[in-house]
Amino acid sequence: MKTAGQILVLVGVAFFFICITWMMEVRGIGILMRQYHAESFSKTEGRIAAAVVGTRRDSKGSISHAPTLQLQDGSAERLTDLNRQRAEAFAAWLREQLGLPTAPTPD
Repeated sequence: MKTAGQILVLVGVAFFFICITWMMEVRGIGILMRQYHAESFSKTEGRIAAAVVGTRRDSKGSISHAPTLQLQDGSAERLTDLNRQRAEAFAAWLREQLGLPTAPTPD
């Protein structure tokens, strides 16, 4: 019976960490959604050239992907770090919402 309790505790701890990770990922998208509903994107009209997914490797070797707005003046704004699939989906949604051309597919 003792091992069943240990397994239950282990499953509970794993579930807790999965929930925390998911909430941290969703938080960045939630911030952008609040900005969208506050119509803050209207300030960017005509200034955004493209919405692409930027990739970078940190000092520990981890790869992160982020939807990135490329502005007309050549600068870029990273929005939030996500996994590659979610970053691609979010960038596609931004292109649709902002009326931007479809990004070229990477080779």
